[in-house]
Amino acid sequence: MHMTVNKNLKRKRWDVIDKLLQQGKTTYSLLEQACHRELNTEEDLYDLLRTDIKEIDKLLQKNGLPKIIRNKRGIFSYIDRSISILPYIKDRAPSIYFRQLSDMLSHSKGLIAENWLEEMHIHLQEENEEELYNQRIIEFEHNENFEADKFLPNFFKAIYDKNAISFQYKPYNGISYSILFHPHYLKQYHTIWYAYGSIENDKKKITEQCIALDRVASEPLIARNIPYHEPEINFNTYLEDIIGITKYAHQKKSKIYLQVKSNYYKRICNKPLHPSQCHYKDLDNEIWKGLILDVHINNELKRLLYSYADVIKVIGPASLMNDMKHFSRKIDEYYLK
Repeated sequence: MHMTVNKNLKRKRWDVIDKLLQQGKTTYSLLEQACHRELNTEEDLYDLLRTDIKEIDKLLQKNGLPKIIRNKRGIFSYIDRSISILPYIKDRAPSIYFRQLSDMLSHSKGLIAENWLEEMHIHLQEENEEELYNQRIIEFEHNENFEADKFLPNFFKAIYDKNAISFQYKPYNGISYSILFHPHYLKQYHTIWYAYGSIENDKKKITEQCIALDRVASEPLIARNIPYHEPEINFNTYLEDIIGITKYAHQKKSKIYLQVKSNYYKRICNKPLHPSQCHYKDLDNEIWKGLILDVHINNELKRLLYSYADVIKVIGPASLMNDMKHFSRKIDEYYLK
């Protein structure tokens, strides 16, 4: 327990040091005063802070970043205020992301769902407890070795600060290319994070697009001389009538009529396909229960219905029913050869 406490105190000192180095022109005396306030202690921290600064310098060099600059009067800072050592601390990156996102979320109502923040809080608590018990007690739906969301804080901060960003983007089956992106909104779907925003091409033409963060191939950089393109969409309501992340321009919502096997109906009610889901009595019989959805037809809706193909039948519209029939024939081709 004593080791964990010491480790946590060091992490808190590094938070303070990083913040003051970004502000510039700090000294050991100012660092010690700030640590006393943050850690609620009067302990002599001079030697610890000297050691911390040396370790931070080594970590900066290891990651190809400039060392801390100092002058003869003992004043030092990062060479660039955009530098932060925190993301490079291997065992605490998730905590840093949570702290940054939590701080920004408090000033950004509706930008990211509160239940995601609560999940992150539980995740961090579980991560810290693991040091003590060496046993996981909860599992989240993501791949521990998957780094697709490592740039999530960059996108979140760009939205919060209203900055355009540039990065390399690599489609799943294509060649990477450079993007100038004005991010507006973030959404997670099936463990993948997506960013909605405006893309600006070489001719200054703006188009609204949704990109997958797992296809971002380089660290997003702030496009400092590019004016931020404000969203023209109200994201508080824009995504309410879709399943997933795809919404086609100029497409209207459709009434989706479904029949669910009676023995599965209660489960679908407990876990609705979409918030618009309602019971539709006209389609009830001894075997089936009727449902109706009011959503846009997209690939995510189709895949969801495909996953329930043995217990849910599409009754309308005809175009969606034909897609389901085509899917069924493809499955037969795979398994009935």
